[in-house]
This record gives sequence, structure tokens and C-alpha cells, in this order.
Amino acid sequence: MDLLTKEHQSLLDRLDAIPGINKKSAQAILSEIGVTLDEFICMSAFVSWAGLCPGNNESAGKRKNGRNGVRNHPLKTILVQVAWAAIKTKGSYYKAKYYKLKARRGAKKAIVAIAHKIGKAVFNIITRCSSF
Repeated sequence: MDLLTKEHQSLLDRLDAIPGINKKSAQAILSEIGVTLDEFICMSAFVSWAGLCPGNNESAGKRKNGRNGVRNHPLKTILVQVAWAAIKTKGSYYKAKYYKLKARRGAKKAIVAIAHKIGKAVFNIITRCSSF
């Protein structure tokens, strides 16, 4: 896999700087989404496509189950695994945010929220740094 991703090494190094993402997970992320994200008009469209946006089901002021529509997306699986690694990194923003959310929402919803934040960071890195 190193031979296939040699020409995108600078992008892989930038993704590797995110807490929780190592070389293998950066390669897996790039293999799922590619090196350009021209298909997505914005960051929220990308994260929604990955299945990391909560659902919003409200009728007459009554909130119902907020499940997201996408169940098994390969990128979602990768980002959730990365999020579990990111919350174990000492002194990271993601660890502090996870424990803050976990107290109110629970562990699984908090980890999906962290994966959502990491997905937004990945989108920004790929769209803004791929031109270098």
C-alpha cells in the first residue's frame, strides 16, 4: 500500500497529525474518499454522506429518535475507530470533548460526535492542503 500512496505522502503526513489517525488509517481514509473532494459542496455534505450526522425527527415540538440514516458506511467505521484512538491521546481536544459529551449523552453518542469532528478536520485538510 505504501507504493500506491507514495505520491500523496504529504497529504498522508498531514492526516497523520490528527490525534488518533496513524499511517494505516490515513491510507484507509484516502482509499475510501480519494484525494479530492470535489463531489461535496461543503463540509456538512461530506460528513452527512459518511453517516456521521445525527437525525432530526421532531413533530409538534416533540423530539423523537435522532438516529442517522446511513447505517454501515466504510468511512464511518474507520472514523469511529479513529475516534476511539483519539480519546485515548493525552491532552487532546477530542479527549476533553468526549468526556464532556459522555456525561450528558452517553459513550456511543459521544464517540460518534468525536468521529463527526474528526471527519470535518479530514475534509478541511484534504480540500485546503491537497493543492500543495
